[in-house]
Amino acid sequence: MEKILGRTSKKTRDMTSLYQTLISPDLKILDAVNFLRETAAQVCLVVDSSERLLGTITDGDIRRGLLRGLNMEALVTEIMNREPIVASLDTAPEDLLKQMNDAMIRQIPLLDGNDRVAGLSHMRDLTIGEDPFDRERLNHKLDAATRFMFTRPGWFG
Repeated sequence: MEKILGRTSKKTRDMTSLYQTLISPDLKILDAVNFLRETAAQVCLVVDSSERLLGTITDGDIRRGLLRGLNMEALVTEIMNREPIVASLDTAPEDLLKQMNDAMIRQIPLLDGNDRVAGLSHMRDLTIGEDPFDRERLNHKLDAATRFMFTRPGWFG
């Protein structure tokens, strides 16, 4: 399979422009680090030769892999999230935002009818125009963060 690195294509939906950032499963962690450093996507989408999603990689996945003793020469498949949260390309923006808020993530890969990556929805694209100081929204986010911290083993006791 030809290595895919740094290939970016733009998809447009009615509510936002989506970017997909695809990498091959035979790349090394160092390649993913460099790719994340060079893009604003904050996530790598690991795909097969048919552009079917195999997993996702974020900075956190890389840190956890290094803490497990992997080195930068290990394959990205060693650290990728094999069960990422995904949505279909026709998912309504408000449903995408709810999924992101519920899962406390910033982006969701969008799949077409053939389970191929068709885009990447990012929270910043869905919240443009929101009042950043909206008290109700801020309280909801604070409540969610507090629930997350106190329901995870090792956090505050």
